[in-house]
Amino acid sequence: MKYIIASDFHIKYTDRPKDIAYRKDIEGFFAGLVGKIDGLILAGDFFDFWMEWDSKIIKNYANICDVFRDLKNSGCRMIFLVGNHELWVGDYLANTVGFEVYRECFSEVINNKKIFISHGHQYIKKDFRYLFLKKLLSMKFVKSLAHRLPKRLSLFVADTISTVNPNSSKSQKIATYTHETLHEKAKEISSDYDLIVFGHSHILQQEVFDKCTYINCGLWEKDRAYCLFTEDNINIVGNKLL
Repeated sequence: MKYIIASDFHIKYTDRPKDIAYRKDIEGFFAGLVGKIDGLILAGDFFDFWMEWDSKIIKNYANICDVFRDLKNSGCRMIFLVGNHELWVGDYLANTVGFEVYRECFSEVINNKKIFISHGHQYIKKDFRYLFLKKLLSMKFVKSLAHRLPKRLSLFVADTISTVNPNSSKSQKIATYTHETLHEKAKEISSDYDLIVFGHSHILQQEVFDKCTYINCGLWEKDRAYCLFTEDNINIVGNKLL
């Protein structure tokens, strides 16, 4: 079976021209996979922010959800790992799009290999900005307040919170710490698995620990890379159709 594992697309909902172009590029990439893969695993932070109101979602995410439905209808198994930018994922992706949704990790034997996939943010204990936001956004009254506010205001606040300057010295230190922590976590559990995939660090990596392959898919906007996982091979592949 042919599986694609990818993470950290961070698509934004806004009508800024660069965000519209980025969404269309991603929609085109996944549309090109319909009928060509057996499984898709998104390992967190596909959306830069996710919010849903009963059966409604952010309108600019509708097109990519339609593409995912086409993939599902073609017979593709769909697995979604919740990332730290998607803490408010509800039932929509599972009930309406067809994803299997996992909030912490996904582990299963596929292609005769035992795999472990997680976004990885739960292993990062020193990113205090993220830990504060996670605690804040996990509070019921905060989520309730966000759903009561005008949608435009809620989304504006979310966009402001999720925007971080990756070139600041503080961001670079956190990125290095995250990369090293996830690498050590993968090494720690590698004896139990044949394939481990994390996201979150935004640093592309492939390494082999004895019999286990560890992959981090990096940041899609920068690396345009994903893990192609078949019966015969586990490799990072660049942004091209199969």
